[in-house]
Amino acid sequence: MNIIYYTFIDNGITPDFIVKNQLRQNYINGISNTDRKHQSFAVWKLLEYATKLNFGTSFDYVEKNGKWETTNGKFYFSLSHSKNMAVVCISKDKNVGVDCELVSYKALKLEKYFGLIKTEFKSIYEKKKYLTRLWCKKESQIKSGLNLSGNYRFIKDNCDEYCVYSLPKDKIKIVYDDITYLCEITDNNNIKFDVLSE
Repeated sequence: MNIIYYTFIDNGITPDFIVKNQLRQNYINGISNTDRKHQSFAVWKLLEYATKLNFGTSFDYVEKNGKWETTNGKFYFSLSHSKNMAVVCISKDKNVGVDCELVSYKALKLEKYFGLIKTEFKSIYEKKKYLTRLWCKKESQIKSGLNLSGNYRFIKDNCDEYCVYSLPKDKIKIVYDDITYLCEITDNNNIKFDVLSE
């Protein structure tokens, strides 16, 4: 089973940006754009939370060819973030890929990469959602190395809507932190996530 964790980032809060993994810490420290730094920090803290919740411990990670993985190969994971959303997908037994994207006009610029689209759309917004889903699917395939179909959901946050796509197509459990966001950072620099729904 794939487990997907997601949260929304409050960029109005400035944490210390401290994570347990020194390689990832160096990566975060090297980011000059504040929004990107928040995104990278939030997605990593969400991974730390997910592994602690599912495995009772944290793991050590290395970066190989631009992809993060555990040093002891105990589980598989994929990370993604877009604007104010951070997403982590984990699996105990198979490679996974996840991508999230804000539904926006940017998707219309991607149409040329998908060839002729025969679908009729009721509105530009429906076309943006469709193209965003295709883009997320492609990103998930690249991250997982699997050329398969997957699961997707459209998730709203205030006036924004995001597409979350995960591979492989499998039974999934989605866990969302509805109230704490990135706001509640405890004294030991952990983010408090509450599991409210599945």
